Amino acid sequence: MAFWSLGIFTMLTVLVWQAGDAAFEGSRRWALVILALVGGLLFAAAGTLGGHMLGEATPWSAVLGLLGWNVYTTYYTPYWALLVLLLVGLGGIYLGYRAPGRLKPGKATLE
Repeated sequence: MAFWSLGIFTMLTVLVWQAGDAAFEGSRRWALVILALVGGLLFAAAGTLGGHMLGEATPWSAVLGLLGWNVYTTYYTPYWALLVLLLVGLGGIYLGYRAPGRLKPGKATLE
């Protein structure tokens, strides 16, 4: 779980590094915010799992339980979560192929 967070924050760093100020213009800023929030939630979930391994429960585990994730079975993922991940991945692939061009470093427009 922490590796997923590391991957998300590494991707954010590379995107901002390559795109410069253009990464924060228009709707791109909301994509960065959503990715940062997902990364933070994954860090929180990783911490919750680590706390359970040490015998220290956290309030976040109750929230994860409401979402259908039993933190005592750490390798269990609900089917709806797998479906959401699959749909998000397919949507990202679709949008990537549909994009008319690539974002040039330091430019705010696609060419």
